Amino acid sequence: MFYEVLSLTFRFVVLHEIGHIVNDHGRRRARSGNDALLIDRPVPELLETKEAVQSQARELIADGFAFQHTIETFNSEISNNSHLELAQIVRQRLAPDAQSLISFVLSVVYLYFRLSDRADWQSVPVNQLSHPPAPFRMKALCALLHEKRLLEINEATAATIISGTLASGDALISVMLNIFPQPEWISQISTPFHDRHFGEIYQQFPNWSGRLT
Repeated sequence: MFYEVLSLTFRFVVLHEIGHIVNDHGRRRARSGNDALLIDRPVPELLETKEAVQSQARELIADGFAFQHTIETFNSEISNNSHLELAQIVRQRLAPDAQSLISFVLSVVYLYFRLSDRADWQSVPVNQLSHPPAPFRMKALCALLHEKRLLEINEATAATIISGTLASGDALISVMLNIFPQPEWISQISTPFHDRHFGEIYQQFPNWSGRLT
C-alpha cells in the first residue's frame, strides 16, 4: 500500500510538470513576454489579477493532464504486468475494476492536496495567487472526472467516486494528522465569488492548451 501511494504521488507530481511542457506553457509565456520558467516556485507569489488567472489556468491544465495520465499509466502498468505477483495483488485488492482504480488514484491525489494545502491562502486575494488553492485544484479534478468519464465510467459512477473519495479522504487525513474532520474543505470555495473566479480561469484554458505550431 505504501509503495503504491508513494508511486502514484510521485507519478502525479512528475506528470504535472510534463503537462506544462506538453502544453507549451514555457513557449506560450515567452511569446506573451512573461518569465518562461517551467519549474514551479517553492512559494506561490502574488501577481496582478490578469496574470494570476492565466497562471492558475496553466496549473489546472497541468493537473488535469497529470490526473488523466496517472490513471491511464497505473491501469496499463497493472494490466501489462498481470504475470507479476505485485500487479496481481494490486488488481485484486486495490483496483479490481475501473471504479476502484479511479477511486484509489483520486484518494491519493486528495491526500496530496490536503497535505500541501497552504495555511494562509484564505488571508490573501485568491485572484492574485500564482497557483490555485489546494481545494480549487481538487474541485477542478472532480469536475474533470465528471466531464471526461475516464476509463469509460458513466456519470453516476463518477459522482459516486467523487462523493466517496471526499468523505473517506477527509476521514483518513483526520486520522493521519490527528485533527478534526473538515468536510467543508471543498464546500468552502463553493461561493458566487469563487464560482466567478473559476469561470475566469476556464475562459483561459483555450489560450494555454495543446501544442504550439
